[in-house]
Amino acid sequence: MLTKTSESLIYSVLKISGDAPEPKGGFTMYAVVSTGGKQYKVGEGEVLRVEKLAGEIGDPVSFDRVLLFSDGEKVAVGQPVLEDAAVKGHIVEQGKAKKILVFKYKRRKRYRRKQGHRQRFTAVKIDSIEA
Repeated sequence: MLTKTSESLIYSVLKISGDAPEPKGGFTMYAVVSTGGKQYKVGEGEVLRVEKLAGEIGDPVSFDRVLLFSDGEKVAVGQPVLEDAAVKGHIVEQGKAKKILVFKYKRRKRYRRKQGHRQRFTAVKIDSIEA
């Protein structure tokens, strides 16, 4: 098993020789989009789970709040958003996440409250990044 330091050493040696693979989680072209109060780094072909969006499976989705765009060479940062950039995709799944338990407890007072919650989500496959 390789440790993180030995893995980075091997990668740097391969990078010098020109045989280096793309690093894990790295995209040649990527964007940072804001939706549902959160920010996501996305690349083409990636499936992204975001807060629930209106629409059926197969419907097109466009994220207009692009905060950052990189094509592998240049990086464009918005102030706060890029006006001419958009990330397009389509809905793959509408579902609910795993149940979480909310348990309130006060000692010596016989106070216990148990409540469950399942957050709704939308899975979106990213088709293209346009800038």
